[in-house]
Amino acid sequence: NIWHTHENNWLAQVYGRKRWAIFPPNTTLAADEAVARQYDRSPCAPPPAWPGLISCIVEAGEIMYLPSDWGHETCSLEEFNIGIGYIGSVSAMTKKQSKLAKAK
Repeated sequence: NIWHTHENNWLAQVYGRKRWAIFPPNTTLAADEAVARQYDRSPCAPPPAWPGLISCIVEAGEIMYLPSDWGHETCSLEEFNIGIGYIGSVSAMTKKQSKLAKAK
């Protein structure tokens, strides 16, 4: 999973392990570094030595939460992984659940 950002999100790691490399919002990377990372290397390559980069491993049974606009890439560290996640605000999720309940 190459470098990207999006809204609030979480991922519950059900089985396996996943490495996350994250940047706080408004972190500026040199364009050539980011492009090289996306096209010349796998996200599973060793994390780059970029200032401000935070890296962690999420194990089965753990949940990773990222607020909106945090840059990140992930790498599955096992041959087989299961994760359940959601991208978006909690209020949007609640509205969707209300609409589903009303439709029943």
